[in-house]
Amino acid sequence: MPIHTLYPAERGNLRLSFEYFPPKNDDMEAQLFQTVAALSAFDPAFVTMTYGAGGSTKARSLTAVRRMIHDEGIANTAAHLTCVGATKAEVDAVVSEFIDNGVHHFVALRGDPQGGIGMRYEPFAGGYENAAALAAAIRAKGDFEISVSAYPEKHPESPDVDADIDMLKRKVDNGATRALTQFFFDNNDFERYLERVRRAGINIPIVPGIMPINNLAGISKFAGLCGARVPRRDRYAAGPSR
Repeated sequence: MPIHTLYPAERGNLRLSFEYFPPKNDDMEAQLFQTVAALSAFDPAFVTMTYGAGGSTKARSLTAVRRMIHDEGIANTAAHLTCVGATKAEVDAVVSEFIDNGVHHFVALRGDPQGGIGMRYEPFAGGYENAAALAAAIRAKGDFEISVSAYPEKHPESPDVDADIDMLKRKVDNGATRALTQFFFDNNDFERYLERVRRAGINIPIVPGIMPINNLAGISKFAGLCGARVPRRDRYAAGPSR
């Protein structure tokens, strides 16, 4: 489960958000809400619920979001949305359905290629071409919080960091209010990225992403697909005295 740390991050003033995945069955739903109850002790600023490409988890996502808001009292539950596998009209209908169920915070994402991470991305015919276009569509519906993605080590499909920052600026110009970064393991990567973002005139909060490690081999494989670098073990180890 990804975690995001929200700035300002002075000692004693660190806020967190948690990203949840919609449960696939009743047992997993029970486990999910046990976890939600346990993590509520950290007083998260908000939580988010993911959403499958083309609405593949639409019903489960909507049910989980509705319960988060109306039963668990987590008013600032954000609903993920992607551009993958759906027309503009279909996406707009999903946005309206979430709004009708009390959502006022969205995470607008392009989404992974339909063939999977690492495959070439092709915009869906008649759909939103990217997250900037999706953010604009959500903003047109009202004054909502809109979180988008950012990549301290650049998106694996981007030619360079400047191209990533240009895309982030387009998202902001279209209504994004916060950026949640891809997970990273070297704080220097984040700090360098943040400096470049601010120089580009982007002033929304840039929230660093954290991925808890419970399987190093698995996280290393996933990091490679996402363009995140796992530092060498010896990088932070103390060297011999000289």
